[in-house]
Order: sequence, then structure tokens, then C-alpha cells
Amino acid sequence: MKDGWQTYETEVDGLLCSISAHLALKEQAPDPHLGVCYVIRVGLLAPAANGLVEREEQLALDAIERELDDSLAGMAGAAFAGHITGGGTRDFFFYGPMAELLDPVLAQMQADFPHYTIVGGAEPDPNWEQFLYTICPADPAVASAGAEAAVPVPDLADVPLSEDFETVELPPPVLPPQPVTDIAPPAPRAPVPTQPIPRPPGTQPVAIQPAPPVPVTEIAPPAPMRAPEDPQLELVQSKIDKRLEQLLAAGDLPERERPVSHWIAFRDEELRRDFLQQVNHGEFEQETLETNDDGSMKWWARLEKSQTTEAQSVRATVSRLVKIAANYGGEYDALETCVSKRV
Repeated sequence: MKDGWQTYETEVDGLLCSISAHLALKEQAPDPHLGVCYVIRVGLLAPAANGLVEREEQLALDAIERELDDSLAGMAGAAFAGHITGGGTRDFFFYGPMAELLDPVLAQMQADFPHYTIVGGAEPDPNWEQFLYTICPADPAVASAGAEAAVPVPDLADVPLSEDFETVELPPPVLPPQPVTDIAPPAPRAPVPTQPIPRPPGTQPVAIQPAPPVPVTEIAPPAPMRAPEDPQLELVQSKIDKRLEQLLAAGDLPERERPVSHWIAFRDEELRRDFLQQVNHGEFEQETLETNDDGSMKWWARLEKSQTTEAQSVRATVSRLVKIAANYGGEYDALETCVSKRV
């Protein structure tokens, strides 16, 4: 378990839930700069019979959590408050500055994890009520002693009254009469006589000219916020751009589709297998290869798809593969394709 976090189980509306709360955030809650609550829901692929996560699916959920945390913290400075798992779903809770920052993150997450259904929303929560009263344990002893279940706080409206309890209606209070004093209206004020002010001799009336209009300068709208670039991704994209320039110099027609292969290396076979499970099999043809050419065993994955070599298309594919591979310790190595010339 990460430092500053507490995981416990409880029942919510009769449903068993596992809650992980980032208790270290209570020292800064609520943060006045992070007044919007982001809730991202991920549907589990194979939940356990009790609606919680099976051990085999935990690795994929950890990868989704890391990418969510990196994306929202990097783009919006958001704080990860915790997650709730139950009923075959996992809800992630973050606090950020603006609701508009969530949609592009959701779109990228759905592209990176196409096998999962990922939806979300954002609501103002300046007092961090979701975190303090939904995610954090209701009983302080749960957080300090590490108990497995939080004690729910009963709603007094649901507590039945005793049979011996008698309802008594109280009469309305009677106030003593107050003396009323007549207040005389104010006397009318006499009008103040007015006389025109004489113009000094030898002067002429001056016509007041309106001031010239002030030119209005249009202010350009601020540039949209950009997430900080990943240095590793920038390095890979630089290599890809040079490769595309070489193809153009050789007479390549980038608008033509042809097989394009992407080579990715992993530290061990298990990480490579988990990566390939996250990649859309309908989009890529997959091939695996083991080599020992540099003295250390590498587990390679070659993903091939039919696409053009236009920069925008290639960069989008490479960016997605780099991000997914990073979740499993993989490194994007090279792009491989042929030159397509006009016959």
C-alpha cells in the first residue's frame, strides 16, 4: 500500500465496496484552487462474484490508474483523492481547477485502453465533500487502526420511534401587546428659489465638443493549455520525423497506404504479454521475437498495420504505443516500412 493511503471495505446501499482513500490529502482539504471533482468510471472486464476486482485484472487497472494520475496531474495539477470499487466498476476521484480539462483526458484514455469502457464527469465541489464524507472512513478509528470495514453513520430520520413515545403539539407563542406610538409626518419643505447665473460681460457661450472615439484594440484569446511533453516521447517522435524525412528524400508518396511495422522492446516476457493484451488485435498484426544481440536478452514485439506515412497519422500511432508500452516497462525502438513511389 502506498504511503498516506488507507484501503478498507464497507457496504454502500447494500453493495460491498472496496475503498482506497488518500488520507494524506486531508491536511490540505479543501484546496481552494482545486474546486472541481472529476469522477472517472471504468467498467471491469471480469469482476469477481462479489463485484470486486479479480487478481488477474488488477495489473490492467494499475496501468489505467497511473495514466490517469499522470495525465490529470500534468495537465491540470489535479490531486488524486482515491477510488471506489463495487458492482463491477471502479470509480476514480480527482480534484482539479476546471471541468473542461477532463474531456480530452477521457478521449485519450479510451484510445489507450480500447477494451475498457471509460466514462466520466466533473462537478463543482469546493468543500471536497465527496472526498471527506464518501471516500474517507467515517470512523477515525478505521484510518488509524487499519480496520477492514468502516462503521456507517445512521441517518436519524430512519430511526423508528418507540411505541411509548407520544407526540405533543405545542401551541404557538403568545406575545404581549406592544404600545403603538403615532409618528407625525415631516413638514413639507419650502421650494428653494432659483435664479439664472449672469454671464460675465464680453463672453460668448462655448459649445462643448464630444470627445473623439477611443480605438478598441482586439485582445487575442489565450493559447490553450498544453500538457507537459514527455521527454521520452519527444525523443521517439524526433527519431520518427527523421525516418519520415528519409522516406520523402527517397521519393516516397506519403498518402499511399502500405504495411508499417513498429518495434517495441521489453525487459521480460510477462510484461510483453500484458502489453499485447492491451493493444487492439483488430488494428495490428502481432509478432514476437527474442534476441540476445547486445549481451542482455530482449523480448521484442512487432506490431504491423496498413497506414499512410503522413506525419500526423504516424505520430498519432507512435504516441499511443509509446504511452501504453511505458505502463509495462517497454521502449519504442523503431519504425519499419518500404518506400512507395509512383509507377
